[in-house]
Amino acid sequence: MRGVKFPEATTQLLPPEGEEENVYALHVWKQPGLDVVISKWKMTWRERLHCLFYGTVWLHVTGETHPPLTIETEYPFQRDTDGLRRVMKWALPLGILFWSVIGIIAYQLWR
Repeated sequence: MRGVKFPEATTQLLPPEGEEENVYALHVWKQPGLDVVISKWKMTWRERLHCLFYGTVWLHVTGETHPPLTIETEYPFQRDTDGLRRVMKWALPLGILFWSVIGIIAYQLWR
């Protein structure tokens, strides 16, 4: 996986001094006064297939302890400025169910 740039990023975490060849800068969103840093990562096709079949992701943290963190796949920012809302978690399954029922009805009518 590799960290990628995203429009909401407010800063970059730079590599440690002397490690510029081994570590790349990571674009992150950081709100002053909040103890939250968000980064965006992209999987290679091989990683996607591995995750699809095995459903696992390994997280490596350098340090003495494991800080509180979250790994998620949903967009973490609210889109209130555009009047858009986050899509309901059931929107896709309900849409599939709806169009499946419509398909069955249409099949029965034209059979």
